[in-house]
Amino acid sequence: MYIDEAQISKLRKEKKEEQIRRIKERLNKFSKRELQDDPETLKHVASILVVEGDPAAEILQKVDELDCDIVIMGTYGHGLIGHAFLGSVAEKVYCTGLPSQFSSFPFPGVI
Repeated sequence: MYIDEAQISKLRKEKKEEQIRRIKERLNKFSKRELQDDPETLKHVASILVVEGDPAAEILQKVDELDCDIVIMGTYGHGLIGHAFLGSVAEKVYCTGLPSQFSSFPFPGVI
């Protein structure tokens, strides 16, 4: 069986679109589950975006595009060694000079 480059590109695009759809679906379910006791807050989830690229750069680009008033991010505690090697997306976003409307919080009990 021979698959030419156009067919391979089409298959890759379809697979990528399917993965993005599945991620959005999972995030939507997560939001609804976590905010089921607070439907008013759930109304403030304007959209769920899934993009490719460097996480910090993509977040900052979307902050600019969407003219966000606030950025809230969760962080994982990787410890000093993990942080030194892995870095922190929240720290990279924060260190770019975002306005004071930035907040991060740890996820307790998450490794």
